[in-house]
Formats: sequence, C-alpha cells, structure tokens
Amino acid sequence: MLAGEGARPFYHSMRLRNRAIWAGLVSKELTGRIKGSMFYRMSTRSLSANQLAALSALIATPATKAKASITLSGNLLKVIDSLAGAAQRSAWIERAVQSYAARQLKERRRERELVLLNRHADALNAEGDDSATYQANWTAE
Repeated sequence: MLAGEGARPFYHSMRLRNRAIWAGLVSKELTGRIKGSMFYRMSTRSLSANQLAALSALIATPATKAKASITLSGNLLKVIDSLAGAAQRSAWIERAVQSYAARQLKERRRERELVLLNRHADALNAEGDDSATYQANWTAE
C-alpha cells in the first residue's frame, strides 16, 4: 500500500497502476495487459518487418521540427522544467519520446524474431544436430 492510504488496495484505480508502471515500481508483466488501458493500446499494434525497419530509419534520420500540441499534467511539467530548464523543455521531451520510441521498436523486433525462432526451432535444432555429427571427435592430450 502507498503511505497514508489506509486499507485501500495498492491499485485502487488504473491511474495508480499506470503510474506505478511508469515509475518502475512494477513491471507490465506483473500487472498484465488490461483491455482499455493505455498500455494495452500502445503495445498491441503489430508492425511488419518493413514497417519496423522504416520507423527505425526515421528515428535515426534528422528532420525539420514540426509543431505538436500535447497536454501534460502540471506536476509533470514541473518535473521536466526542474530536470531540463524551462528553455529546454521541448528538446528534453523530444529526447525522452525518441528514446521511448526506439525502445518500443527494439522490443517489437525482438518479439518478431522470437516468434520466427520458435516457429522454426525444430528444424533449426535438427540441422544443428546433423552438422554436429560431421565434426571430428576432440580429445585432450
């Protein structure tokens, strides 16, 4: 339980659950993906290998700035301004979003690769066993 909350459960709302995940107190895997939550929507969109490659290239390629309007909580803005300074707020947010997007793309690539490896595991293992029979026996002298 959080300090000062009495007998209420730790996750008395989705907001606290999401805050706990973002703060690193718990992992996504421990809380599960719940339909309708922000994490469910963000992490279930599948991308093809070509889309992943194209998006990875976009992240690494410098581009002109474009205006975007976002709404953040006042407390979060205070934290960002304390870390980066009010004059550097946009640059700090851009770096944070770029870092998060790169991690998400990397995770998606790993998930796709794991699916492929699992799909072909039996054939790959049989091929490895077959090639091992052609190796000469080694003895320590």
